[in-house]
Amino acid sequence: MHTRGLCDRVESTTLPMNLESCNNILVVDDLAENRRLYSLILREAGCAVTEAASGDAALAVCEARDYAMIMMDVHMPGLDGFETARRIRRQPGCTVTPIVFVSAVYTSDSDRYKGYGEGAVDYLLAPVVPDVLRAKAKAFLEIHRRRKEAEELARLLEQQNHQLRAAYDELEAFSYAAAHDLRAPLRAIGGFAEILREESAAALDEEQRDCLDRIAAATARMNRLIDSLLILAGVTRSAMRHEAVNLGALAQEIAQEMQQSSPRNIDWDIAPDLSAQGDPGLLRILLTNLLGNAWKYTARRERARIELGQAAKDEGTAFYVRDNGSGFDAAQFADQLFKPFNRFHSHEEAPGNGIGLATVHRIVTRHGGRIWAESAKDAGATFWFTLG
Repeated sequence: MHTRGLCDRVESTTLPMNLESCNNILVVDDLAENRRLYSLILREAGCAVTEAASGDAALAVCEARDYAMIMMDVHMPGLDGFETARRIRRQPGCTVTPIVFVSAVYTSDSDRYKGYGEGAVDYLLAPVVPDVLRAKAKAFLEIHRRRKEAEELARLLEQQNHQLRAAYDELEAFSYAAAHDLRAPLRAIGGFAEILREESAAALDEEQRDCLDRIAAATARMNRLIDSLLILAGVTRSAMRHEAVNLGALAQEIAQEMQQSSPRNIDWDIAPDLSAQGDPGLLRILLTNLLGNAWKYTARRERARIELGQAAKDEGTAFYVRDNGSGFDAAQFADQLFKPFNRFHSHEEAPGNGIGLATVHRIVTRHGGRIWAESAKDAGATFWFTLG
């Protein structure tokens, strides 16, 4: 006959912290000889064992430490195993801790079902087979280790994401402020150059006038670049609205504005009803850049053609802007296409600052979509995008 313990007590082995964090197993049994037997078997499996002589003692140690597995006798005085398991499950750190019940008294199917109902993952009958217990312990230790690794990785990723977001926000703020502050000195450069041209025109020779023309052109180009940078920063900083947008109607407006500002012979093929959900202002910027890109690279075509439509793709329905312009080697430039300041044509062939497609990419990303291009040299280009 076994002699029951007269008082609650907690006994624990001591291991280095790196082992304790993943190898801890709690053995709960009011019989000291059972605790010693189970602890001996579990230590042979490489476990760090904490012993608790009652349900109350188990609750106390569960508040202070995380366990890979809890092995608990069902039949105990005071709090039995079922009630102890129910209370352990209420503790924040123990909601998913595997609980294995052991019993030589409650052996019926209804007892097992009750144990599983209280959150047990297994129900062993005494006497316990040592090899079975060691195998189960090793499995739960591995599961616990992997869960801890996943939790630590998630914590590190969250920390890194926070740091990256802070750095990104700081860089965006700096870019916006720097671009904004550059306007004043550029205005001064352009203004003084114009004054010099007007007041000293008779005294300037052809080479000097050419220098002033170059200053004026460079100032105008820099102003356009600043405008583009401010738009790019604004795309990220602005609040998002989500509403129904007819991309076809929006594109017709943009095409008319382009034709009015610089009339050209272009065949426009714009689908009349392209329904999308998104921010109307950002989607206007997106279409302005994509249609403007097509406009720019079809400038040397006798019969230019620009299309806007939609088609079924692997991602679902995707929109596209297609032109018959000069095109580019999509395979060669795929990883650079949407990065700021990257250009694949000379300024003489197609003027620009390399910001437009980067802006488009940010708008599509903010809508939860994806953008990619299909093109070949001298064979036009098609830009596909989804809006999430």
